[in-house]
Amino acid sequence: MERIREEYISKPNEDLLVESKKRGEAMVFRCKGAFSLVNRSRLKELEVEIAAAPVARIIVDLLDVSFMDSSGLGTLASALKKMMEQGKKLMLVPNSIVRKTLETAGLHTVFQLFESVDDALQSPSH
Repeated sequence: MERIREEYISKPNEDLLVESKKRGEAMVFRCKGAFSLVNRSRLKELEVEIAAAPVARIIVDLLDVSFMDSSGLGTLASALKKMMEQGKKLMLVPNSIVRKTLETAGLHTVFQLFESVDDALQSPSH
């Protein structure tokens, strides 16, 4: 538990890197670094990229995210709203840090959470 807490607190200023790749009928956004206020411009870009993706299923791989604050949560919530308005699905693959942040904010029941990208890809598309 202390190790997770130490990692969570120690990397809020890390850059956010995002790679996107189409996998079947889904677009996967693999994120690495801090989902935080420090990276607000990149978070906004990510939100736009997610909304503009030409597929009905978006998977956000958060396994390599080192920190998440309210800015990161806000980005995910806003992206989810846009996806729902477009009739698309937003699926998250959180690590323990992100899962704990979602749980603390009460958002773990709002998002579809998966253990891996492959699990998300195999889930029913309805």
